[in-house]
Amino acid sequence: MLSSLCVRKRFGAFTLIELLIVVAILAILAAIATPNFLEAQMRAKVARVRADSRTLATAMESYALDNVAYPFCDPQQNHSYLSDIPGLTTPVAYMQNLLPDVFPAEDADARTRYYRYYPVDYWQYAYPQLRGFWRWIVMSNGPDRKIDITRENAQSAILGDLWMVYDPTNGVRSQGDVILTNRGFLGNTM
Repeated sequence: MLSSLCVRKRFGAFTLIELLIVVAILAILAAIATPNFLEAQMRAKVARVRADSRTLATAMESYALDNVAYPFCDPQQNHSYLSDIPGLTTPVAYMQNLLPDVFPAEDADARTRYYRYYPVDYWQYAYPQLRGFWRWIVMSNGPDRKIDITRENAQSAILGDLWMVYDPTNGVRSQGDVILTNRGFLGNTM
C-alpha cells in the first residue's frame, strides 16, 4: 500500500524542468502578443482620429451651408484650434461638443488639446497657388504627438511631398500628422 501511494505522488506532480518549460512558453507567447496588442491600440486610436475628422468635416460643411463661409481663422496665425472657433457648437449645434485630439502634444495646454483647423482664408493669403485647390484642412498631431506640418512646410505637404503625413506602413508610432482636407485624407492613414 505504501508503494502505490509513492507511485501516485511521483506521477501526480510536475518536475522543475516541466514547470520551467511552461513558464518559457508563456513568456514567449507574451513577448509575441504584447507588441501586437500595442499596435492594435494605436490602429484603434488612428481610426478614431479618422472618424473624428469626418465628424469635423461634416460640421464644417454644415456651417458653410448656413453661413456661406467656413469658420474663420485669423490670417496672422498659421492655424486655429477647434477651441478657438466660435459657432461650431453654439448657437446652432453643428457638433454636440468639441472633440479633443486623440494625440495631444505632451506639453499641450487646455486650448491646444483640440484638433488644428486651417481655413481657406489663411491659405489664399499664404499660398496663392493653392487657391481653389481645397477649402479647409483638419489635422491631428499623430502618434508622435508633435506638430509636423508648420507654416513653412505646409505647401509641400498639400502638394504631395508627404514625408510629414502619418503613414502606418512606417510603423504605427511613426512621425507625421493625420490630415483630412475637403478632398479627403492625405497619405495612407489606414
